[in-house]
Amino acid sequence: VMYGCLARFAAKCGRAELSQRLRTTGGGEDVQGYMYEIRAAARSGDATKALEVLRAAEAACGQGIDAALYNCALGACVNSGRMDRAAELVEQVARRGLANRITYNTLIKGHCLSGDRAAAKRVLRQMTQAGVTPDSASYNSLLSAAAEGTSEGAW
Repeated sequence: VMYGCLARFAAKCGRAELSQRLRTTGGGEDVQGYMYEIRAAARSGDATKALEVLRAAEAACGQGIDAALYNCALGACVNSGRMDRAAELVEQVARRGLANRITYNTLIKGHCLSGDRAAAKRVLRQMTQAGVTPDSASYNSLLSAAAEGTSEGAW
């Protein structure tokens, strides 16, 4: 328990490496511990590290990985501007049947923030084709992007 608490604290402080050492020393291979490490990598803008931790979690936890862990890694990719890695991850998550509204909205937001409204609209279409209903966050991201640019092509 103590190692788990220390690992979480290290992750919250952005110390991904220390968090990983504490988690493995304490023998913890739980999904929550991996999530803290991914968040620490995201805070430092390291999408590559976040994805490495995700792969380690997949190897250690197998089918125990849920959408929340993938979405956490996806957020790290988006926040570090690695939209190529984010798109690849969403494809993987969708193939596993774990893509949800948060998954798609995170990718839409990332494309909008990077100025690629066309890609964001494609993701919105993929979202509906996958049977996931867009919500106000889906449309607000597109509206905000359109408001910052020209309204041409907003929809």
